[in-house]
Amino acid sequence: MRSHLKPGTLAPLFILFMSICSLLSASAQSDGVDINILAVNDSGYPQIDVYLSVIDRQRLAVISSLDKTNFFGDTDNGQAMEVVEASRERRPLNVVVVMDVTGSVSQSELDNQRLAIAELTKGMTPADLLGVVVMDESRVRVAASLQNDYEAVLASLNTIQIREDATGNVYWDGVYEAASLLQTSAENTRRVVIIMTDVSPSGGEGTHAEDEILTLALENEIEIFGLYFEYEGDGIPEDPPVLPPELTLLSEATGGFTQGVPAETRRDDYTDDQALAPMMGNALGVLQSQYRVRFTVPIAADGTAHNFTVRVDVDGILTPPITGTFKAGEAAILITFPGITPEQNITLPTTMNFRVEPKQGAIQSVKVTAITGAGQEIELPTRGQYEVTLERGQFSPGLVTLVVSAQDSAGSQQESVLPLNIIDQLAVDWVSQPPDTVKADETVRLSANIGFAASVQQVEFLVNGEVVEMRDLGPFDAVEFQWTPSSKGDYSLEIVAQDIQGQRASAQAKITVQAAVSQTEKSGGLSGAFLAVLGLAFLGGVGLSAAGIWMLRRRPSPQFHPEIPMKTPQPTIADVPPPLPRKTVPASAEIEGPNGEHWRLVEGQNTLGRHSSNHIQIMDESVSRHHAVIEVISNHFYYMDLPSASHPSEMNGSLLQPEQRYELHHGQVIRIGSSLVRFVELDQSDGSKNYH
Repeated sequence: MRSHLKPGTLAPLFILFMSICSLLSASAQSDGVDINILAVNDSGYPQIDVYLSVIDRQRLAVISSLDKTNFFGDTDNGQAMEVVEASRERRPLNVVVVMDVTGSVSQSELDNQRLAIAELTKGMTPADLLGVVVMDESRVRVAASLQNDYEAVLASLNTIQIREDATGNVYWDGVYEAASLLQTSAENTRRVVIIMTDVSPSGGEGTHAEDEILTLALENEIEIFGLYFEYEGDGIPEDPPVLPPELTLLSEATGGFTQGVPAETRRDDYTDDQALAPMMGNALGVLQSQYRVRFTVPIAADGTAHNFTVRVDVDGILTPPITGTFKAGEAAILITFPGITPEQNITLPTTMNFRVEPKQGAIQSVKVTAITGAGQEIELPTRGQYEVTLERGQFSPGLVTLVVSAQDSAGSQQESVLPLNIIDQLAVDWVSQPPDTVKADETVRLSANIGFAASVQQVEFLVNGEVVEMRDLGPFDAVEFQWTPSSKGDYSLEIVAQDIQGQRASAQAKITVQAAVSQTEKSGGLSGAFLAVLGLAFLGGVGLSAAGIWMLRRRPSPQFHPEIPMKTPQPTIADVPPPLPRKTVPASAEIEGPNGEHWRLVEGQNTLGRHSSNHIQIMDESVSRHHAVIEVISNHFYYMDLPSASHPSEMNGSLLQPEQRYELHHGQVIRIGSSLVRFVELDQSDGSKNYH
């Protein structure tokens, strides 16, 4: 048997595999137990059926002694899901086996692949389907389509021949073809690809890549298992044996596993392919059983998608959480905002229309609430079917969330949320409209509120277009000017505000000034003058009150800014010994997440990424499934981007080189995707944060 590895390729593959080992252990931290969500059925909402495999990684066998008390579930808003029942079930199997007939495969190895498929058929029922795909050095073909005539499938294997002098492989094309055959499988079937091979996909040719296969498998709930029978490199047995890292990672990410038996002991003694049938028996044992756990979800049926997590108690040890998704039924009431998109920029005042449509019955009540960035709730009146107005003076610039709640005649309730972004727009409004008519020599007080006054540079008072008074010292939330006309006539009054960008806004009024009051009229009008004074005092009080309310409402919205130390060393490539295997001994450091999470690091390797199998899971679409690893070695901490990272991490403004270790220091902030995380060293005596 000849190896497909070129000279010099084994070492980098080994380093990659050691990085991946930490990722694999993240899904098996509880004494080698791994749980995987195989499928979710939410058609009976608010009850959902979650199909799980619970595998003992040491024995490669299903843990079969669990009941409903061993399972725990939570929704993405932190609510516990009640476990109604848990049982072991066997769904019908749809299995496609990929056979390797590349140039490195001997006749004996081909025969043992046939025996392994025969072993698989022993555990299959008439309700199951089996297919076979053959991969050689340059092409892929379907040897047997999915069917339950197992004798016909086995007979088709006799026509398969090897090509001893051929070189190369189309490894991923074979797996992709097998997964494609399962896309049309019936609902409630367990879809599985099993590949038997003696080659690593590294350097393989073909048109499909690993990421494509992973996407296809996850979208169609396909599990991938690997049976590997090549344990030597360049003809020399490997110690310790190394499974193909890419296949191992792919199988773990889809709920399967990759296995091999290192039986080869000499350069001319290649016998590990004789273990193919027993390895196929291990895979079959796992496929014969799964858990169906039924949860009741405490979320109203509103048609929205939610994440949930499941943990399993195995012998008193709780496994790490694994994440799935469900749809919260169908909404009984449809609430929409035509022509408006979430986080749309708006200026005030603005009037918006929305629709409330019941699936059946009639709408009984509708309530609209606006929530400011500071958490203040303001109930807004509605008009017509249905219209709501956001007035100037109610809100400060920033995020405001509209919440529309409706209830129909059947008692069903629905809530829809629309975030809006109020942008800074300069505005001037009268506290109270100036009088239409005044007497000459009578003092007029003019009060105005200035919207978004924080950026105002100056305010002017104009009479008939001429500046009478100008102020350039704030505050400008509310202003008041006094004007005493000396002669009768028609006058145009205007208060103009200008911001630092040159934007201008104004409030205008027209006033007719009549002849001055005679002395006789003044003496006989004492009670009238007294009432006028009271009226002006009232107006002034209203202006001051409005100004106070405006200032209260202008409190800035809270913003999250991670603490970045004043001085942190620039990242440099670290020269460290080879990484240690992952342990569960806590280290004296943790990672702080973008949303306040805390992950305690452990000795060995700690992986970061979007997938739930990581030690540190970052729910950010810009983060790769398996993005980076933090290695803890002798109380030193090193950060490294994995080859699977779609784009480099950033530390102190510098992009990191892939597959290079960088030593971490206390307080260092790392940008991974669009998220910021921070490395924090802890006091080793009590585990508290050590801000030195």
